[in-house]
Amino acid sequence: MQYKEQFETFLQSVSHETQIAQDFRKDAFKNFLKIGYPTKKHENWRFTDLTTLAKTEYRFSNGEMNKIDNNIIKKHSIKNSYRIVFINGIFNIELSKLDDIANYISVKNISASFNCLNHNSAKNNTNPFILLNNAFVTGGYFIKIDSNDIVDKPLHILNIIFDEKEFVQHHQQNRIKIGKNSQISIIEETVNTNKKELFNNTVYNIQVDENSILSHILLQQKQTKSVDLNHIFVEQQDNSTYKTQLINIGGDLSRNDINVQIDGENCSTDISGLSLLSGKDHIENYTIVSHNKPNSNSQQLFKYILDESSEGVFNGLVTVQPDAQKTDSQQTNKNILLSKKALMNSNPQLEIYADDVKCSHGSATGELDEDAIFYLRSRGIDLMSAKSLIIEGFAKEVTDKIKIDSVREILNSEILKRLADQKKTKE
Repeated sequence: MQYKEQFETFLQSVSHETQIAQDFRKDAFKNFLKIGYPTKKHENWRFTDLTTLAKTEYRFSNGEMNKIDNNIIKKHSIKNSYRIVFINGIFNIELSKLDDIANYISVKNISASFNCLNHNSAKNNTNPFILLNNAFVTGGYFIKIDSNDIVDKPLHILNIIFDEKEFVQHHQQNRIKIGKNSQISIIEETVNTNKKELFNNTVYNIQVDENSILSHILLQQKQTKSVDLNHIFVEQQDNSTYKTQLINIGGDLSRNDINVQIDGENCSTDISGLSLLSGKDHIENYTIVSHNKPNSNSQQLFKYILDESSEGVFNGLVTVQPDAQKTDSQQTNKNILLSKKALMNSNPQLEIYADDVKCSHGSATGELDEDAIFYLRSRGIDLMSAKSLIIEGFAKEVTDKIKIDSVREILNSEILKRLADQKKTKE
């Protein structure tokens, strides 16, 4: 395995770290070598083909590059927002636009707090990609919102991957800590500028304290051949609200694993996802929502639009612990297949150990509604335009959950552009 030699070299590059941090990396790497990449024999990876990933020798980035085209920033800018720019996972204050936000929001490179992390998790973790991340992490951020602060504009995190190597890997850890009685919206996207193959492996640790609200949007647009893995861990305290939208407009191999622990009473959790796929795109969403305390509610809505030979996977698990009485939980997965070759695997699940709850789950997969197509065509609309209108309406239920007008407009524009491109291809 190519990582053995890379790890020895990598340890030398982080020799300035404490012995605790060094041992943490060594333990993680040792466990990764024991476990190795998962195969289709593993239940949670049975739909994931990692053969190419395992055989490809990805190199590490050279670090921050000096020259970044400002047009990249302009192209991906979001109106009326604060901007935080990272180059290869490293915070770049010159390209960021923080205004007066720095007075109550702390933004640090993860390396600044890496030595303070709880490193015991490496010994017990069995996810090989989290272990790999723990061993090699150098990039990422730690964002802390003070208590009693309501951020007036969304925070746009733009991570630009800029490297000249053909096969590049990035392992980032991102931490978000929202103080008591605070509120913020975060939009996050990664842009790969060199159009070459990328292995992006990111771990998120998110804490939402009492009476706080976090809205977190992860926007991923296909730009190059890449493998994108996101591992998202969320902890909620009393009266907190966590909302996230996972938007995938294409992706060679993308997977989001999200684990939400509702550790407080009267919490609200809203997780939604939209995937628009074509070609041989493969996107997976695995969710775990654990209700551990009473009087909380959770909603999940995932929609997939699959064309050509694309594949989608949804695996959702909601657990209601014995103490979590008065839980209200809904889980829904809806999918449209635009091609006979497209494939969808859906598995919503409930595990309920309390008796006073209201829980439901469901999944539906099918083709476009022929009656709706006939109705639109009878009004003089051509076939492809009729299909596009139906698909746009299907996606709207998720996009409407995004309350930031500028982001919703960008997303709707990208969806229409993608549908127009598919229409040209088929004409």
